[in-house]
Amino acid sequence: MKEHSPDPYDVLHSGPAGTAGDVTRAYRALMRTHDPDTTPAEAVPAERESRAQELHDIMDAYAVLGDPGKRPALDRQRQRPPLPEPGPPHRPADSRPAARQNRPTGP
Repeated sequence: MKEHSPDPYDVLHSGPAGTAGDVTRAYRALMRTHDPDTTPAEAVPAERESRAQELHDIMDAYAVLGDPGKRPALDRQRQRPPLPEPGPPHRPADSRPAARQNRPTGP
């Protein structure tokens, strides 16, 4: 299970205002530059793994942004305010009635 998946808009160098055509063009351009066949044969294994991860992120991003059902769901999720950081537990104010003070009654 992934701990953190990158933002699809960042991966494709696109924004929420981009059209479906913009997303497709960005995806295709990135796929051409990250094609495993273009990786030099003398590349070190770490570089190959890094390029493979980038390629995987590009395909995952397009799977979300290229799907007319998933993209609106992502946009709604991005508009939600972030959850507050966990902190100390909240203690409600004391709900007990205040003690009656001895007040003189009437004249």
